[in-house]
Amino acid sequence: MALENLTNKPLVEAIFEIRWYTEQPPFIGGDPNTQLILGRLFDRINENYPIYEQLPFASIPEQMAEGIVKHRFKSEKGWPLVQLGNGILTVNDTENYIWQDFKKRIIDVVDNLYIVHPSKDKFRPRYLILKYIDAIDLDLKENEFYEFLKNKMKIELNFSPLLFEKTLVTNNPIQLDLQFAFPAENPKGIVNFRIVKGQKFDNQRNLASDALIWETTIQSTDPDIPEIPSNLDKWLENAHSVCHNWFFTLVDGDLLRRFE
Repeated sequence: MALENLTNKPLVEAIFEIRWYTEQPPFIGGDPNTQLILGRLFDRINENYPIYEQLPFASIPEQMAEGIVKHRFKSEKGWPLVQLGNGILTVNDTENYIWQDFKKRIIDVVDNLYIVHPSKDKFRPRYLILKYIDAIDLDLKENEFYEFLKNKMKIELNFSPLLFEKTLVTNNPIQLDLQFAFPAENPKGIVNFRIVKGQKFDNQRNLASDALIWETTIQSTDPDIPEIPSNLDKWLENAHSVCHNWFFTLVDGDLLRRFE
């Protein structure tokens, strides 16, 4: 079963990110190609992303803004969207995400980025990232949190009872932030997994609720990045396969039935 076929999928956001090496001319600062890319890229993708927004970080000088998104191109419905900055481009989608559509959009935008880049011979990616952020509501009492992780997500987390006995400390975390990094072979890179106890905001009800949030990210860095844009499709499929398998392995059982 594909993630996009889940009726009640917990997806908050799907994010693709590409970063590339920028040119830094002496005494001036900033990549001279950035403004050219902005105008040329918008001309090529505005049929699908006709709404332009300048983000708050747009006022930051270019020499200080590498890797920061400063411009946003939105579709008529708001999502999906594309973001651009000095040496960085992202493609983002949310609850209407479907993998094949998302992949097609990524390839199309990156193809156009390569076309409009004034120095194609110097276009050299630094990072490729595919990230999924998922969240579910939590309403758990003392000790139920650890049982939830163990029984619902196959994650065992234990503290010695001696830490809490006779110390007036309750063994029910009000905050949790765990992060792990694992080497990956296909695609070559790193899988980052982060799980956080925080809050999820419901835009429709304008209401925040306690939530368990997890991020699954696969990242490849130079020199493990294949030739772009020609081999991006294969990298995306391999990266998605890893994230897909992690998601369904984590939620298999009661949670998956809740999402169906």
